Amino acid sequence: MSNTRPILISGATGFVGQALVAALRAQQRPVRRALRQAIAGDEPDDVVVGDIGPDTDWLSALQDADCVVHLAARTHVLDERSADALEAYRRINVLGTIRLAQLAAAAACGVWCS
Repeated sequence: MSNTRPILISGATGFVGQALVAALRAQQRPVRRALRQAIAGDEPDDVVVGDIGPDTDWLSALQDADCVVHLAARTHVLDERSADALEAYRRINVLGTIRLAQLAAAAACGVWCS
């Protein structure tokens, strides 16, 4: 891994993600947080990717990234609002992860897929 290219972290505002971001920054590693929405205190290298799913546009987040740490997921939802919770979990945790993995692999070899 390069020490100058950012590490892309999805789920960077979650419990584990916040700890990882802090640890990497303590080591002076550049971090790029993939965010669902803009938040107060955005960092210059943050990228808003929106909701995670099979159509998420990760291209700007992956641009020149050294590697990806994918921590974002739909986990225990205390106030379920989805009509089909299992479908929502699969859309985010399975199809969204597959999409990110495909694009990350393509970015690593310099070829974008869709």
